Amino acid sequence: MAGGINLTELKRYLKDRSREELVLEITGLFRGFPHVREYYAAKIGPDGLRRSLARAKKVIENEFFPERGFGKARFTVAKKAIAEFTRLSASPESIADLMLFTVETGIEFTRTYGDIDESFYRGLESMYERALRLISQKDLMRDFSDRCKAIIDEVVQVGWGFNETMQETYSGYFGGP
Repeated sequence: MAGGINLTELKRYLKDRSREELVLEITGLFRGFPHVREYYAAKIGPDGLRRSLARAKKVIENEFFPERGFGKARFTVAKKAIAEFTRLSASPESIADLMLFTVETGIEFTRTYGDIDESFYRGLESMYERALRLISQKDLMRDFSDRCKAIIDEVVQVGWGFNETMQETYSGYFGGP
């Protein structure tokens, strides 16, 4: 347990504070911790959310296509960027956008550098399935149908059974071939 307190103790502490003390407490956190600033920027305004989304996309893009050298294409980096963004945003549209961006960037990586290993494709398949599940659960199918289909069209020539798995996933959510 970090710092030796639990959520109940924190709630008790906060309840005992006046409104002014809470404002001072939160503004102190805001000044002292970049993650708190980013959280409130995303929560308070759409510009903050867009900037946070752009930062997360940049992290993912740099993992696959850094400015110098070759990308490492580690899905752990992409998943961490998505998890951090998800903590900042309750917007399922933005989270789905980021997940699909990861898949699109991974496909661009394999089209640029040729066939990668099976675990790479499993990572893309898993991310695509997670994105489609979220899109389905949040009733966003209409908003993302063209983009999800475009991904399927991009993987037609990719090996390792990847294109078949991606097509099956797509059909499972959107129906049809």
